[in-house]
Amino acid sequence: TLISWLKQVKGGRVTILPLNSVQGSSLSGQAKKYLSQPKVLGTALELLSFSKEYEPALASLLGRVIITEDLDTALKLKRQITGFSRIVTRDGSMVFPSGAITGGSLNTRTSGLLARKAEVGALQEDLATFKLQFKEISAKEQGIIDQTVSTERQLKELREEHVQTQLLIQRTNQEKKQAEQEMANLRNYRARFEEAIIKQKKLLENLDAEQELTANKVKELEGDEIRHREFIGKQEEELNNLVAEIDLASKEETKEQISLTELKGSIEKLQIRIDNLDQQKKAASMASQEAKQELDRLSEEVKEFEKVIAETAASNEIRKREQGKLQMTFEEKRQERQIVLKEISALEEELLKAQKEQLQKERALYKWEMEHEQLGNERANILESLAEKGLNLASILVRDVERNESALKKDIDGLRRKINALGLVNPAATQEYERVQQRCVFLRTQLADLDQARESLQDVITEMDKLCRTKLSDTFEKVRVEFQKLFNQLFSGGQADLIMTDPDSILTTGIEIMARPPGKKLRNLLLLSGGERALTAIALLFAIRKVKPTPFCVLDEIDAALDDSNLHRFAELMVEFSKETQFLVITHRPGTMEAAHTLYGVTMGEEAYSQIISVSLT
Repeated sequence: TLISWLKQVKGGRVTILPLNSVQGSSLSGQAKKYLSQPKVLGTALELLSFSKEYEPALASLLGRVIITEDLDTALKLKRQITGFSRIVTRDGSMVFPSGAITGGSLNTRTSGLLARKAEVGALQEDLATFKLQFKEISAKEQGIIDQTVSTERQLKELREEHVQTQLLIQRTNQEKKQAEQEMANLRNYRARFEEAIIKQKKLLENLDAEQELTANKVKELEGDEIRHREFIGKQEEELNNLVAEIDLASKEETKEQISLTELKGSIEKLQIRIDNLDQQKKAASMASQEAKQELDRLSEEVKEFEKVIAETAASNEIRKREQGKLQMTFEEKRQERQIVLKEISALEEELLKAQKEQLQKERALYKWEMEHEQLGNERANILESLAEKGLNLASILVRDVERNESALKKDIDGLRRKINALGLVNPAATQEYERVQQRCVFLRTQLADLDQARESLQDVITEMDKLCRTKLSDTFEKVRVEFQKLFNQLFSGGQADLIMTDPDSILTTGIEIMARPPGKKLRNLLLLSGGERALTAIALLFAIRKVKPTPFCVLDEIDAALDDSNLHRFAELMVEFSKETQFLVITHRPGTMEAAHTLYGVTMGEEAYSQIISVSLT
């Protein structure tokens, strides 16, 4: 039998209720009258649904067990009736006929079916409450995500405006430098011009009365030059004011960049808090109150960020208008300077013309002076000759000439021949003239050579600039294409691009690296994580090596920030490039070592000196 078998195997004890012999028990009719009281649910047998054939067994177990709502009702009922086996409450407490009471906290292993049913109901109510709280938190979280997306969109617009502002400031600085260079040239030219005027004044002081008209004209030119000099001084003062305003605008731009950097840090903090909120969703049932407080705080911070963004946008708009006004003022000043340059050019032409006229008059004056001096010398010689012969000029002028004119002409011709026979008055004048003439020819030749060399050098510079622009543009496009391919290969997707900040000035432009790893938005390299930046830099480095291969390349812990999957793709890329380039890699990563052909390690022995150990893996 079953009981004998349990004894043999020591399998425990069992109570058997044979349906054909067991007799059920029930309360008396007098006791059943009290079951209709409030909070008395009835006997356990009446509350169950079962097949009729099992009624004797269940009646023997539950026929005299009464179920009540609470312990107070059970105690009151125990004093009123007799003949029951026990009274059980809905929370699991029991009252026995002897007066004993069993109750306390529920244990999931020992509590009865009714207590478990009550516990299940309470848990279902808590679950419904938690679901409702979770929906509210999810809705608030979606609102924060929408606000974050809007904030990122506004931040992207601010970045674009910032890039445009930087380009405008760069162009303004270039124009400022050009203006400063032109002003320096004007100052140098003005100094040379003033020196020329001083020289002309010294020459004009030595001229005779015949040059008074020219001197007056030069004085008028000097007056015009003084007026133009004053005008140029005013222009320089206005230009200096304009430069100061541009410097002020640059400082304001720097402040705006600092504000943008702070805003970017705040956005990153907001993103981190949102990630923390995602983790807290898994424990919403345990931390719903903390999540609500965190969401409220995040909402306030988002509002503050919106205010900061609005203020920044307004300040950017004001700065743009101020820069537009400064640009217009700068254009006006530049046009005025062009007008002044034209007037100076006209004055130069007039001055050159006056100098030519003055030179011609100086030559004529010099000729007249020489002739006057020669005539004076001849007169003195004649007077001296007359004095030696005892004659004077007055007696000769009034004397009667007895000889005829032909005889006198013969005498004059004879005297002229004698004078010619004497030679030049200054024998070294011819040699001095030839020396000066040779020096002048030499200087003119040197000047022509310098002009030719300058034109040739200018042509070479122009050709070199053109060649550099062409080569740089072609190389940039090739590196850009290879960078996009290698970025896609290393990241297993995504997009990347190289963008010139000033395409119109390719020799002085900067280059921005834009990257979009898979599942992320297109953003600047500085906004990526450390591993993403390292992998992007590796893609750019190998893109340059692909366009301009080198026979040897040294890499110093370039793979330090890469995870295992990215390290594997980097090792494959290095193996691919090793067909054309020999790599010397300094690394601590086993994945990179596995892709190497030869390993070199440095170790220190007991003798405290280093040793190099090499291992060939091929």
